[in-house]
Amino acid sequence: MAKSKSVVANPDEPADPEGGGGFAEWAMLTLHALRIELAKSYRVAVDLLSEMPGVLDEIGLTRLPHYTVLRTWFERILTETWRAFLGASAEKRTGHASIDATGFDRDQPSRHYANRTDYRVRALKVTALVDVETLYVTDIHSTTSKKHDAKIGPQVARR
Repeated sequence: MAKSKSVVANPDEPADPEGGGGFAEWAMLTLHALRIELAKSYRVAVDLLSEMPGVLDEIGLTRLPHYTVLRTWFERILTETWRAFLGASAEKRTGHASIDATGFDRDQPSRHYANRTDYRVRALKVTALVDVETLYVTDIHSTTSKKHDAKIGPQVARR
C-alpha cells in the first residue's frame, strides 16, 4: 500500500469512497499487486480477497471491484505510473541488470477483429530491465513500432 500511495497523484484519496463511485488509484494498484503476488487470475484473485476481511480492512475497502473492473483498470493504467510502481517496489537493486525483449503477435480472433475495425497494429514488443540477482523488473518499455532492440535497449537502460 505504501509503495502504491507513493507513486499516485492523490495518495490521500479514500480507497472506497462513501456513496459509491470509483476506487482510488492506489487501492487498485495495491489490488493488482496482490493479484500478481497470489499468482491468480483476476476472477480468482477477487474471489480470494473477498474471503480476507483483514486484508480489505488494511487497504480500507468495504467492497471489492468486479474482476472485470480490475482487469479494465490495469489495461488503462498509465505507463508512467506502472513504471514508478516498479521502481518503488524494486528496493534491493544490485546494480547488475539484464535487458530482455519479447514480441507478442496478435492471435487469430484478435486479428479478425483488427481487420474488421481497420486497426493496423500487428505486434507488440516489450522490453524489460531486470535485476539479475533479485529478478526484480525495474523498468519496462512497450512499443508497436518495429524498432530494433539496439535502439530500445539503451533507452531503457538510461531510464
